Amino acid sequence: LLLAADLPAFRPARNRLTHPQGRVQLRFGRDGLWYAYESDPGADDWWPRGTPDLDPVGALTGLGGGDEL
Repeated sequence: LLLAADLPAFRPARNRLTHPQGRVQLRFGRDGLWYAYESDPGADDWWPRGTPDLDPVGALTGLGGGDEL
């Protein structure tokens, strides 16, 4: 779905998909929803952003990344 939406190939690890630049992460919750998280470059802390969604692309909507995603 992410590639079909012209987004880069996110790296999978456990229940997470991480953007190649390491700034945005999608996490799949036990409730079946995708949650978007953001981090500052080089930081190890992640902050929830946006609204959870059944669709990973929908969870990224509203992050304002545009060309950065």
